[in-house]
Amino acid sequence: MVEPCYRRVIDIVGHDACAVTAWLEDDFHLFGVQVRHDGGKIVAIEVASPRAPFSTCPAASAKLRPLIGQALLPRASDIGALIDMRTQCTHMFDLAGLAIAAASAGRPHRHYELMVTDRTPVPAQRRPQTGACQAILWRDGAEVLNWQIDGQTIRLASGDHSLQRGFRAWTEGLPVDEAEAWLVLRRGIGVAAGRVVNLDDTVFAGDIGLPALCHTYSPDQMNVARRNIGSRRDFSAGSGGMLGGADNSVFEGHR
Repeated sequence: MVEPCYRRVIDIVGHDACAVTAWLEDDFHLFGVQVRHDGGKIVAIEVASPRAPFSTCPAASAKLRPLIGQALLPRASDIGALIDMRTQCTHMFDLAGLAIAAASAGRPHRHYELMVTDRTPVPAQRRPQTGACQAILWRDGAEVLNWQIDGQTIRLASGDHSLQRGFRAWTEGLPVDEAEAWLVLRRGIGVAAGRVVNLDDTVFAGDIGLPALCHTYSPDQMNVARRNIGSRRDFSAGSGGMLGGADNSVFEGHR
């Protein structure tokens, strides 16, 4: 029997000396971001969104334009010093940060896969992040993180860490690659919580009642952000076929 779980795959490719493309697929999204650069700063950025949960998600690509002209930075999290994540599509924001870090490092390829087992929410409150789960991250085929999660706490042999309070301060003190892995897995754990919600029961994003955490859930978007019915996928059975819809020909720089 297949254990219900959330999966996410991220593939980051440096095509040549001046462009990096990053693609992401999970239950809810299939997004791509291409960052073009001159070796020191960003000269162009493009986004593809073949599958998105709401009608307004693709338009969030415009929010990345302030990155043009900015210097390449070594940490994926450094993007937060350049643009405000809460005004962005969270996943385009993350992909852009990963692509910029790869460009800074001159890295030709990196591949992440993660799996988060489904939690059992408190039924009366429908709180999806209250139960226990296991979260595993593979980087370039090798397991690099394996966490037992209890509510919002990561249980590790070396000590517990919160997924919320102090997480960013903790990871900023880690080596660049280790910090990036922690951030990628943490984001997956957060998004996995959406598996307990049937988004197709909603008409607009505002029906869900989430705070203004991103472009689509912002006050000026949430009540016009129409649900893309049937866009969700379930990859519990495995990651085979994920990113099959990634097509780099949509980017001007690689047609």
